[in-house]
Amino acid sequence: MTRAASPLIFPRVLDRAVRWFARCEAVIDSSRRLNFAQLHDEAMRAATLVSRLGAKQGEPVAIIAPTCADFFVSLFGVSKMGGVVMAMHTRESAAVLA
Repeated sequence: MTRAASPLIFPRVLDRAVRWFARCEAVIDSSRRLNFAQLHDEAMRAATLVSRLGAKQGEPVAIIAPTCADFFVSLFGVSKMGGVVMAMHTRESAAVLA
């Protein structure tokens, strides 16, 4: 008898990647390179910060950032604390962002 695999929900994706690929590069942008362990550590700090700023589980949290290392740290951080990610691009007009 085999055990059923646990569902892979988004916040757990990074946890699994850290177990398997901790030292492999996860994010590369023009100014930083993060492996999966570093991305996880920064995402956990971001999750704590977002919670301290008043975000609650299940609430939407907007991320307005270009596609860079900080975007992925924020994406996983908000997901880890249970927030609903509202990704918005910096190229959007003020009307769309409002």
